[in-house]
Amino acid sequence: MTLEWTPLSEFRKFLKNTLRLNHVNQVFSSIKNPVLQLFTTFPAPDNWLAVPPEERPTFRHRDSRDLWYVIFWAWHTGFCKGNDVVAQYRRNDLVCYLSTRGRVNLSDFPVKMGLLKNSEAEHIRKKDSNRIGLFNKLSIHLLGVMKPLGDFTEEDIALADVMRPNDKRYNAKCLKDILFELGYSDEPGRRRQRILFDDCCEHPKWGDIAREFREHLKRSNSLDYYIRKAGSALHKFFKWLDQHGESDASSLEYEDFLDLFDYILKNNDGEEFSAKYTGNKSSTHKVIL
Repeated sequence: MTLEWTPLSEFRKFLKNTLRLNHVNQVFSSIKNPVLQLFTTFPAPDNWLAVPPEERPTFRHRDSRDLWYVIFWAWHTGFCKGNDVVAQYRRNDLVCYLSTRGRVNLSDFPVKMGLLKNSEAEHIRKKDSNRIGLFNKLSIHLLGVMKPLGDFTEEDIALADVMRPNDKRYNAKCLKDILFELGYSDEPGRRRQRILFDDCCEHPKWGDIAREFREHLKRSNSLDYYIRKAGSALHKFFKWLDQHGESDASSLEYEDFLDLFDYILKNNDGEEFSAKYTGNKSSTHKVIL
């Protein structure tokens, strides 16, 4: 997919025909300036995407900012469409971006954009009677994934814990409960902590390999403890590959593995682990690699 910024003329149509706003000219004029700042700073979406989601600047003009345009752009271009690892990586990126924009109210968007049925919205609003912001948090999640609730995969559901880490009011379990109540799941949610293997499976280059390996471990009835250790080892390996710009892990040579294991046996500060910990850690990595 070749990504380009969508013309502002199309954004204005979105405000009028999709969001059905009153005073479209006034709203468009207030948002136009931040969007032009976005275009100037990042001439192409690839430039913008190269910046980690949580570090991307927010462009403002008085009380308006570029957020609405970014949502429109992702929706209009089909940025998140697809079932491959690249599409999932993009959904993860958009969820992280939207969830780090501070306090924003996007609860009107999903229904108007066709991502949420009126009946579904009504059900969720009733659960949100104590005003904990459940409906808005779910709305942000829907806009990040850019697909209807009934189409959510396990990977999409898991993004609730990326969006709201350690949040007891909105998490993957809470979302699974909602899907169960709406008839999209056969069982209610169970609390599951995100592990490093999840990050490996979402890697834009090595994600497919990680998912195949994880399924292999599950079919082999591997213990959860071992799967967690395997994920930790893979995560370290992928990080090393990224730092060295390796595009083909099968082409590594003897000297590469010496450097790799030297990297594995040190912590993030470059200090060596204890002898006992090193023996345990290196044995796991040797089995995985």
